[in-house]
Amino acid sequence: MKKRLVVSMAIFGLVSCLVSTAGATSIGEIEPNSTLATAQSLDGSFSLGANPDIFMAGTIPWVSIGATGDGTYDYYSFTVAAGGVTGYFDIDYGMNQGGSIDTEIALFDSLGNVLFARDDGSNYQAVNDPGTVHGYDPSQSYFFSTAGTYIIGVAEYSATPVLGGWTGNIPDAGDTYTLQVSLEGADTSSPVPEPTTMLLFGTGIAGLAAVSRRRR
Repeated sequence: MKKRLVVSMAIFGLVSCLVSTAGATSIGEIEPNSTLATAQSLDGSFSLGANPDIFMAGTIPWVSIGATGDGTYDYYSFTVAAGGVTGYFDIDYGMNQGGSIDTEIALFDSLGNVLFARDDGSNYQAVNDPGTVHGYDPSQSYFFSTAGTYIIGVAEYSATPVLGGWTGNIPDAGDTYTLQVSLEGADTSSPVPEPTTMLLFGTGIAGLAAVSRRRR
């Protein structure tokens, strides 16, 4: 009976890991990501799953990045595998939340050309999503006509995006925001597990190992 219980717990841990991994992904900002060349890659982090803060979270692959300012700009890169898709870029919990910051976002191509810049509000939602708690939190969609590597950059008002990146105001140390990136057609085959997922996975493996030792 005790052996069956251990096996059941191990299987539960592994199944829970697989279910959680197949769900939504939230990651943290990784420094250094203060230039286009050192942008943090989001590839491999996209997944599907319910999230009230994200536009069409159940149908468009997305990743949520929690970030804290350190006196530098923040850049995040991602790959568009084929043209003819739309991406959605949304700052949540920026202004008047946590380490309050009035953010700006801009999209760059791999050569550093500016494709769009946005300061406040949204161009794709009639009503701001629940995560956008202040009108200073920007949201912007963009239609990608060609495949390639693109970079979304975050700055503080008032900064100016130019060829090669941001210039002007920089996020202060301690500023906090959440960047939501949604991309049609993004690869969701290998989302990064959240900490709780890794814990469950470890529990499952440990349980199976215990069963193996007892059977010897």
